Amino acid sequence: MFHELIYTSVPRGLDPGSKGFCTVASTPNMGKQLTDSLVSLSGYKHLHNPGDPRNPQVISYLSAAIAGKTYKIF
Repeated sequence: MFHELIYTSVPRGLDPGSKGFCTVASTPNMGKQLTDSLVSLSGYKHLHNPGDPRNPQVISYLSAAIAGKTYKIF
């Protein structure tokens, strides 16, 4: 089964009162542990000023055990 979580900067997020960098969409009923784990992996530290084209894109793949299940995360 595939799960999806979209985390970006917006005026208003999915959770009440959330704004800025936050979850804007996710697969229904993902569970708090999985959601929290994915959000914790969603940070990005700019090497240069935001918007500078020299900042690299980050693409990753990992395997993680969350709440007793193994997930492949892209």
